[in-house]
Amino acid sequence: MRKSILSLAAIVTFVLSHAHDARGQAAAATPSAAAVTATDAPREPAFAPVVLDGTTILRVATLPGAVSARQRASEASARLEDFADNAAGTEVEIKVVATGETRALVSAGTFLLAVAPQDAALEGIPLDTLAQRNADAIRAAIAGYRNARTAKTIMTRAGLMAVAWLGFIMLIRAVRAGSRALRLRLRSLQESRLERSRVRGVGMQLVEQVVMFALAILRLFVALLLLVLFLTLVTLTLRVFPQTGAIADSVLESERGAAMRALLAIVDYLPSFVFLVVIVVVTWYLLKGFRLFFDALERQDITFPGFLAEWAHPTYSLARFLVIVFAAVVAFPYLPGGGSDALKGVSLFFGVLFSLGSTSAVSNVVSGVILTYMHPYRVGDFVEIGGTTGTVVKRDFLVTRIRTIKNEEVTIPNGAILVGQMRNYSTMASAEGLIVHTAITIGYDAPWRRVHELMVAAAKSTEGIIESPAPFVWQTSLNDYHVSYEINAYTRTAEQLFRIQADLHRNIQDRFNEAGVEIMSPAFAALRDGNSVTTPAAHRPEGYEPPGFRVSQIPGEKR
Repeated sequence: MRKSILSLAAIVTFVLSHAHDARGQAAAATPSAAAVTATDAPREPAFAPVVLDGTTILRVATLPGAVSARQRASEASARLEDFADNAAGTEVEIKVVATGETRALVSAGTFLLAVAPQDAALEGIPLDTLAQRNADAIRAAIAGYRNARTAKTIMTRAGLMAVAWLGFIMLIRAVRAGSRALRLRLRSLQESRLERSRVRGVGMQLVEQVVMFALAILRLFVALLLLVLFLTLVTLTLRVFPQTGAIADSVLESERGAAMRALLAIVDYLPSFVFLVVIVVVTWYLLKGFRLFFDALERQDITFPGFLAEWAHPTYSLARFLVIVFAAVVAFPYLPGGGSDALKGVSLFFGVLFSLGSTSAVSNVVSGVILTYMHPYRVGDFVEIGGTTGTVVKRDFLVTRIRTIKNEEVTIPNGAILVGQMRNYSTMASAEGLIVHTAITIGYDAPWRRVHELMVAAAKSTEGIIESPAPFVWQTSLNDYHVSYEINAYTRTAEQLFRIQADLHRNIQDRFNEAGVEIMSPAFAALRDGNSVTTPAAHRPEGYEPPGFRVSQIPGEKR
């Protein structure tokens, strides 16, 4: 009885408010300051859906006055859910009660919904027909709501979801097995058919890269498909239990929103993507043209006065770097997120780090460029740089690598080469010849002409010394106890400089020993009386005996 009284009171209240709103329509027809101001406010929607358990049952229209469609729909949804939960034991029987211009839907003495003429106008059907249709829709929705919460339904759905998850796991295992089999098949195809074909070198690498790219695209597609299946199963699993149905709807809505945003972002990015593709294609073919041109310069198929062939490769490297940098600068605003403040800040941060941390690197690069066009040495030259002597084995814009005579590889920064002193032994060796020189000291008792003859003979007998220009001797100084002689001889094999000098020293010793001329280098002091000469015994005169000591009386002394 109490529920019937409350339901009747709710119906009367709704009818009175509706009549009050109808009387207020005449007053609202006259414009006022409040009405003019209200036009600036956001407009309410013409209708709103009534939802039960996440499913839209029907829709209601906005009534004239203060009753909005959203408010009506929210109140109706709450009443229906409360009725479905609290009246689970009652039979779902909905009656249509006529109350003036409206129709009220009542079940078991509980007011559920009022159907107004505005609702009928929205749907375009008579009021009574709409009221009966809404009653049928509410009856079916409540029955479904209660049925979804029975133990039997929950257990059935849980069993179906367990089967679905088992199938998903089996699908993942099948995909992994198929991917492994496909890789093995492609590898065997590569080792058999491609090896027997005419594809070699760069062609083979190109085929491998294409196959790897195709596999990557296939793996990405399969991963996206599995992700969609996983999210779908998660949503359906949450729908098994009515308590988590709202979470499932939220997850589904989030997935749908994310997918739509991603799709719209892709569509919006297409013009920029096409521009990036054009930049990449133009840059690619421009670099290929540069490569062909500079290869022709290196092979001297194309020549320019004053441009050396060995400049072709470093010049191509510089041109390629400039083209790539220019293309990157042009393409940067069209990259995904290229205009965002975050990416600009990150770019500025890395730019500052690069500027602060690469000062020496930039200095070496600039020095490498300068050294390239100064042309002080080339790969294969025998040089001395900063006290390191050896053969240049590699050079680039950052460093130069030298292999010493001890078979050591020394890396020298180009900046140190530019500001230091360098000797290139190979430059003149290939043209006029490199002078190999060494100095010895001979006593004043040896005739200088004889010394010249011996030193020249020693030079001519050394392997690597050329006959023309002929070796020559300089007397560089007249010292207190001996004379300094320097032999100068020409060679065209600069990389053998140290071996030639060693052989020259050995030959000088042999020639002077054979001639019986003592070498006083660097200095030699001796008391001849009673001392043997420094000449080896094999080169001493036959029957040589050391002289004895001579003792003489000092004049005026007594014995």
